[in-house]
Amino acid sequence: MSRDAAVTAARAVADSVIWCVLATVGPDGTPRTRIVHPVWDWDEGVGWIASRPTPLRRRHLAAQPSVSCAYWSIEHEAYLDCRATWVPEAGKQAVWDRCSTAPPPLGFDPGPMFPGGASGDGFAPILLEPFRIRVGTAADMAAGRFPEWWTA
Repeated sequence: MSRDAAVTAARAVADSVIWCVLATVGPDGTPRTRIVHPVWDWDEGVGWIASRPTPLRRRHLAAQPSVSCAYWSIEHEAYLDCRATWVPEAGKQAVWDRCSTAPPPLGFDPGPMFPGGASGDGFAPILLEPFRIRVGTAADMAAGRFPEWWTA
């Protein structure tokens, strides 16, 4: 599967599901999952998570900067394995603006979750850069066809 085809297929799933399960792995090899609402720039092929700089997240991303975003519904699934990095201070406002200006439900107002705003200590967005995308539909899987994937 080409990168463009993978992005198009993943976008269809992500835009319909909105929320995904994000998996990280800590320094001891223990995985953790949480529900997140990434905001994607599909043309650029990157996404962002509005996040807090918790000690757990900092440890996990420092130990293993690869994460997995799993979007699932009864009809289809998409997995985006990504390199995750903290957005530097200079880029935080741009992520805030992207979250707040994307039309709902793809975007959202981060203000209630981060009352200190884009420059507050509690707002620490994460950049997602996919290096593997796998997409499948329930109909294909029921027919014995394997999900398709792209790898950088």
